Amino acid sequence: MGYTYSDGSYISQLLVDLIQKLHGIVGNAITEGKYFVFGSGLTQLLNAVVYALSPDTSVLPLAKVLATPPLYPVYRTHSQFFNARSFSYEGSTSSRINNTVSNSTFIEFVTSPSNPDGKLTKGVLKSHRPCWEPIWTVYEKMLTYLDMNTMGVSRGAQLRAFMLLDVVFEEDDGKQIFKFAYSTMRHHWRKLKETISKLKRFSLQKLSTKYCTLFKRERDISPAYAWLKCEREEDKNCYETLEATGINGRTGSIYTDDDHYVLPV
Repeated sequence: MGYTYSDGSYISQLLVDLIQKLHGIVGNAITEGKYFVFGSGLTQLLNAVVYALSPDTSVLPLAKVLATPPLYPVYRTHSQFFNARSFSYEGSTSSRINNTVSNSTFIEFVTSPSNPDGKLTKGVLKSHRPCWEPIWTVYEKMLTYLDMNTMGVSRGAQLRAFMLLDVVFEEDDGKQIFKFAYSTMRHHWRKLKETISKLKRFSLQKLSTKYCTLFKRERDISPAYAWLKCEREEDKNCYETLEATGINGRTGSIYTDDDHYVLPV
């Protein structure tokens, strides 16, 4: 089916329309007048945006890529792997809160809800990026990166995404899938919390209720991940503690955190 459409673009306007409709129903993003970029997964888009936001190093220093632990490991590993002439991975935002340079470009990864602890987070650093180019230029640079990397996303993949979203809108104007997802995740999370609460050896992340733009009221957060902590001091590596009982997981240090934490998988 190829990669480009009749107008020469790599992006299906029909799919963009459905995405805008979906966000309009959920109320979690302003999409009117915004630019859309499609990628083959989050990792590719992260690489594209870092490339696009990084400055011309003949004029400015390298961009510094940072994130706040616990953090999705790809932020660190891919930034380090693709360390380029225009950016480098600098580690935790804590190292830069009181140590910033006015002419430096800081690119901070912010995930909300966060992976792995499911918290709704905000950026830590104030904006330090010099406004030397408009958002349209950043958008064009991202498209260039995706074009050179994989020629964008195939029309076949976009068609499948369109068909799936189209089915979502068949029932309750798209709200039913979110109601089902919330009900299912809440059920699993409550069962897990009840089980862990009976054990003094372990604890789960503390999550407060938040206002839900879809349901128009405060709701409990039911995260996709359990960020488990071993409370005993002797359990210095919670991953090994769980592994000894036949439970797989990912150690906290993978997420740039303490190894008293583990992400069960």
